[in-house]
Amino acid sequence: FHLRQTLSGRAMWSSPIGNKSTSGLSFFNCSATKINCFEDMLDGFLLLLLGAGVGFDVNKEDMSKFPRIRQDIDLISQNYEPLPKGKRQEYTTTEHMNKQTIIVKVGDSRSAWIDGLRILFQVYTDIKYETVNTVVFNYDSIRPYGEPIKGFGGKASGAKPYIEMIEGVNKVLNKGNETFKKIKPIDAMDIMNLIGMCVVSGNVRRSSGICLFEKDDHEVADAKSQLYKLVNGEWKVDKEILHRQMSNNTILYKDKPTREELHTHVQKMKNSGEPGFANLPAMKKRHKDANMLNPLT
Repeated sequence: FHLRQTLSGRAMWSSPIGNKSTSGLSFFNCSATKINCFEDMLDGFLLLLLGAGVGFDVNKEDMSKFPRIRQDIDLISQNYEPLPKGKRQEYTTTEHMNKQTIIVKVGDSRSAWIDGLRILFQVYTDIKYETVNTVVFNYDSIRPYGEPIKGFGGKASGAKPYIEMIEGVNKVLNKGNETFKKIKPIDAMDIMNLIGMCVVSGNVRRSSGICLFEKDDHEVADAKSQLYKLVNGEWKVDKEILHRQMSNNTILYKDKPTREELHTHVQKMKNSGEPGFANLPAMKKRHKDANMLNPLT
């Protein structure tokens, strides 16, 4: 009443729509989640779309909780021909073309984007899609690039970032020669970073992520080591793994590292600035249940 204190700028920006359309999640700056199922990844997708940073853990124990996934899925992205505003569908729908093929029509809303990715995950894991081996994605309901976004403000990114995410995630899921495979920590990191890449392409949205991993996971530790390569005297980015720039990768030390481990770690940091490290015992001294970090910690 005396103007000595006001709400945070984020709360004032999101309050007209926050409680109504996002259950108040848009009020938060940062979050953290354990990743041990595909729904956890979709939760991270929602939080990133609402502008909240996401910390996520890809330790081997949690990865073992993922279901085995099939390796026989073909994905087809139809050419994007944006529909006029009055003809777009708000929600994502599926339609069986035959027993082997479904078409996924992605709607023009935050929840529709999440549902499109959810359906892709389900095709790989859910018995109700056991006869399906071809998934066709239609993106025509997604509003075109540059169209104003009401509510959160800004302008639409168009369908391109979403198409690249869907195709990128499908490539990660289909990577391997086994009939069935288990998700590895680096697969989970790649999927979360592909989601982050999609979100940050929306002109006004940002995507902040921190990936926590175990000290003996050399695949994740070296995930960015070949991000840039020297070609004919010029540094060029490897576009196949460009999405990996979307998270800060951090070793979560559960016990004191040896001198040799710390030396190796610091050498990696000298070369690329990563991985960072976090001290879990010190975190637990502050709170006994601590096991995660958010991107602004």
